[in-house]
Amino acid sequence: MKDSEKTAAKTAKKAASEPKRITAKARRRKRRKIHTAIFYSVYAVIIIAALIAVNVGKGKLRASMEGYEASQPKYAAEAAAQIFTQRDYAALFDWEDQSVFAAQHETREQYVQYMTDLLAGKEITWSEGYSTEADTKLYVVKADGSKIGDFTLRQSAEPDESGYRQWRLDDVKLYVLAASTYTVKAPARSTVTVDGVTLDDGCVTEDNIPLFTVSLKLPDTAKVPTAKVYTFSRYFGVQDVRVTDWRGNANAVTQSGRDYTAAFNYDDEDLSVNEERIIETVRKMSCSMTNDYKDYRFKRECVVTDSPAAKYIDAYDSDWVAKHTGYDFLNMRIDHYISYSDDCFSVEAHYDYQIKYRKADPEIYPTAYNLLFMRVDDEWRLYDFTLIA
Repeated sequence: MKDSEKTAAKTAKKAASEPKRITAKARRRKRRKIHTAIFYSVYAVIIIAALIAVNVGKGKLRASMEGYEASQPKYAAEAAAQIFTQRDYAALFDWEDQSVFAAQHETREQYVQYMTDLLAGKEITWSEGYSTEADTKLYVVKADGSKIGDFTLRQSAEPDESGYRQWRLDDVKLYVLAASTYTVKAPARSTVTVDGVTLDDGCVTEDNIPLFTVSLKLPDTAKVPTAKVYTFSRYFGVQDVRVTDWRGNANAVTQSGRDYTAAFNYDDEDLSVNEERIIETVRKMSCSMTNDYKDYRFKRECVVTDSPAAKYIDAYDSDWVAKHTGYDFLNMRIDHYISYSDDCFSVEAHYDYQIKYRKADPEIYPTAYNLLFMRVDDEWRLYDFTLIA
C-alpha cells in the first residue's frame, strides 16, 4: 500500500472516532449543570427558611418587647397621656357622659371648640397621683399648674401571650365643664326655640304668671294673659333664642345675662272684625262728653248696663266745654288689641279731638283711651275705660 493511501486511512479512522469524544464531554457538562442547579435550589431554600426563622423570631421578640412595655405603667401612661398632651379633644369627648350632651342638644363640635378656646396657650402636664387600689394607677393632668382632669390605668387580671400582665387605660375624667342655667320668660301658647331646638313643657318651671297689670275693671270671666318661664342648662353657651306666638309671628326678645324675656304680641290682626264698632263707640263717647250726643242714648246704644263705664258717664261733668259749632276726629288709631276671653277684649284708641268754638279758634285735644269691651247678646258694648296720660 502506498504511503498516500495509508495517510488517508488514518485520517478517516480519526474522523470516525472524533464524535464519540464530543458526546462524552457534553454529558459531563450537563451533569455538572444539574448538580449546580440542585445545589443553588437547596441553598435558596435554606436561606429563605433562615430568613423566615429570623423574622418569626423578630416578631416574637417584638411582641415580647411590646408586651413587656405594656406591662410597665410608665409606657402605658405615656401613651394614655397623649390624649391630653396632643389636645385630642374629639377623643376626650368620647370619654364624657354622652347622655348629658344629648339631653342638652350639644355636640362634639361645640365640645372641641370649647376645649380649644379654654386651653389655648396653656402648658399641659401630667404626673402620677395616689391610687388606693394595687391594680390601678392614677395620673393627674394640669394646665398651667391647675388641675383639669385625670386618667386611670388598670392592670389586667391575667397575663398575655408573652406572660405579662398589661396596663391599659381604664378611665378619663375632666373637671373643667360647668353647666350654666338659662331662663326664657314667654307668653303662654308661645313656641320657644334655643339654638334650633324647641323647648317642651318639661322645661317649664313657672306658669300662669300675669303678663301685666290691668288698670281696667275686668269681668269675672276675663283672665289676664299669662307667661311661662322655661329653665334649661347649657355647657357651651347659647347662641340664639327665638319666640313665636300662636299665630307664628316672632316676639321681640330681650336679654339680661342668662335670662331672656319675650315681649307680648298684641292681637291687632283681630281688630278688623270689631274696628267699626270700636270707632263708633269712641266717637259717641267723646261727643257725649262735649254735649254733642245725649248721654242716655250713648249708654243705651253702646254701654253695658250698670258697668263701671256707665257709672263714670253718669258722674261726668260736661260743662267744661264752651259753646261750639262743630267737632272732628283727626288721626284716629285703634291698636293694642288684647283678648281676655271669648267675650271680652281691650284696645287703645288714640286720636286728636278737634272742637270748633263759636267765639274762639278751633282747639285740638290729643286724646287716648284704654277701652274694655264686653259681648252682651251678640253685641260688643263698652264695659270700662281709662284715660291714657
